[in-house]
Amino acid sequence: MATLQWVEPTGRKESLAAKPGAYRSVSLSPDGKRVALTTGEAGSTDLWVYDPQRDAMTRLTFGGSNLCPTWSTDGQYLVFTSVGRGIFQVRADGASPPQALTPNRALQVPGSFTLDGKRLAYHDFSAGNAQIWTVPVENQGGLLKAGTPEQFLKSSFTEQEPIFSPDGRWLAYSSTESGKNEVYVRDLPPNRLGRLSSGRSRTTAA
Repeated sequence: MATLQWVEPTGRKESLAAKPGAYRSVSLSPDGKRVALTTGEAGSTDLWVYDPQRDAMTRLTFGGSNLCPTWSTDGQYLVFTSVGRGIFQVRADGASPPQALTPNRALQVPGSFTLDGKRLAYHDFSAGNAQIWTVPVENQGGLLKAGTPEQFLKSSFTEQEPIFSPDGRWLAYSSTESGKNEVYVRDLPPNRLGRLSSGRSRTTAA
């Protein structure tokens, strides 16, 4: 069993009121006021949102294997892996049921949204090893709608966990190109998201 805690930059820890549970995939909302997490029971793994101020848990999924929640930039939605079904979306307040965003039988794992919330980066195992893709996303009538996915990189290496920088100029990701899993950073020239760009640097071992 695990407990939820605030951890300050100084290392000071403060336990939250939520009762201990089998928590995984913990993700803090953009405004820092809510926590998305997954927990398993009765053979399924479901997505919840915890509000520390109200000490309240809101359940967002009911059954299946739901993992890796990622907040939209405005904090209104969560996208997550629904194993065997692709990436799904759900309102963070639980006001509507989960719906498919990028339906796919292959494992797809969301990474992050751009600052304007109009593009999502994720990795996809359709080719056998993980590859990075991005997809344009729009809010249409209270529902996220995905456009045509574009492969960001195409290689024989395992490349995953894409994260956009706050200013939208860079994408960090992990890759096995060097023979071990390391973190790389690639620049994102204007209007070239989803296409191979020339600037890249390896930053640290993962």
